Amino acid sequence: MASKEMFEDTVEERVINEEYKIWKKNTPFLYDLVMTHALQWPSLTVQWLPEVTKPEGKDYALHWLVLGTHTSDEQNHLVVARVHIPNDDAQFDASHCDSEKGEFGGFGSVTGKIECEIKINHEGEVNRARYMPQNPHIIATKTPSSDVLVFDYTKHPAKPDPSGECNPDLRLRGHQKEGYGLSWNSNLSGHLLSASDDHTVCLWDINAGPKEGKIVDAKAIFTGHSAVVEDVAWHLLHESLFGSVADDQKLMIWDTRSNTTSKPSHLVDAHTAEVNCLSFNPYSEFILATGSADKTVALWDLRNLKLKLHTFESHKDEIFQVHWSPHNETILASSGTDRRLNVWDLSLFMEDTLPRYQILVGTPMSLGSFARCLRITSCRYGKWLKIFTMMKSQMSQHRNWRGKDLKPKVQETFLLNVMLHKCLIYQAPKWHCIVGSLSGVAYGVLYLLILALSGELLRTVSYCSF
Repeated sequence: MASKEMFEDTVEERVINEEYKIWKKNTPFLYDLVMTHALQWPSLTVQWLPEVTKPEGKDYALHWLVLGTHTSDEQNHLVVARVHIPNDDAQFDASHCDSEKGEFGGFGSVTGKIECEIKINHEGEVNRARYMPQNPHIIATKTPSSDVLVFDYTKHPAKPDPSGECNPDLRLRGHQKEGYGLSWNSNLSGHLLSASDDHTVCLWDINAGPKEGKIVDAKAIFTGHSAVVEDVAWHLLHESLFGSVADDQKLMIWDTRSNTTSKPSHLVDAHTAEVNCLSFNPYSEFILATGSADKTVALWDLRNLKLKLHTFESHKDEIFQVHWSPHNETILASSGTDRRLNVWDLSLFMEDTLPRYQILVGTPMSLGSFARCLRITSCRYGKWLKIFTMMKSQMSQHRNWRGKDLKPKVQETFLLNVMLHKCLIYQAPKWHCIVGSLSGVAYGVLYLLILALSGELLRTVSYCSF
């Protein structure tokens, strides 16, 4: 039995290594920039700091990361690391090639290394570390004990004390067990939420100051969950709202203005297994996402939590992180124990709930009856695409498409031409159909203009939404 398990572990390790090699070899075709760096110890947490410095006369900018260590019975540290990221105008040099490491090309003087700039002694491994938005020098950490620690890293030396003594600026009390969830309020300075294995969520206001020494007691303790609370997050646009998720498979929405801390404002049976993470959309006040051990990511609308907006089912194992892009309201990332980081674009996957627009471009003769009868019934990426036309009062299905080579019938000349910026462009000999979001359609029209496909291209433009 033991030998069988050892064999299975060996096979799995080989599969993982082979997958990584294949991915690494193809990174030049997938990304504009990839930087990999092996840390001395695993880190259970990572977060970009907002500070960016652009040295004069250099082709790179300096960025900083917050990391933590998870050692094997050695001293643990809270780490602030520096990263060199090439500027937009940095020149790519393909001559920088390392076949042994599978590395290809480089940008100017950027080394690709992550340099540990500050190391602060920490009590046990760092389960999670998050900086305060109003003052990024202040970082809160979750420990293997029940305490939450707060550090101002500008008040600590760059190199840790050899004695290993941990000396946080504040020690937050209120939990009975460790946990992972941690969230600063982006609208109220100093307000911090923490989730714990003791089934509770604690709220502190560090501006209130310690009552004794460096200890700050919880301002409120929320007790609605019946199992381990995995994650907690403040709403990004409302200072009094936050959400929590737990192993009881529940999503709870709380309002700190409420008179009770034992009953949430809204409660949802969110998933069929433990709910590990959640994230509020930074642009839309109603949209949030959750990730679960049931291998799915769920999309929710706060105005109607009875039904999921959408379920994403690409992961092969538990999901432990979901996060919205700070730059684009429709971009969502998720990661889990399947070693995958998936990036989702809701404008491609959510045609049934997001606005859709259709434009037919061509001449009256080339469009003919198509301008009145063509309709795209489904255009989800990776799903079956069905194009129907109505000719002489008869409905005939022209084609199914699943991203493979098309084999049209002799009399049918529909072609899938381009997927471009949230839109699909369908091409016939003398007309084109563009389907997508409003911004996607605009980019599609611009694309066709640039191509200047025919001199009579824009004599007739038919527009409709559906």
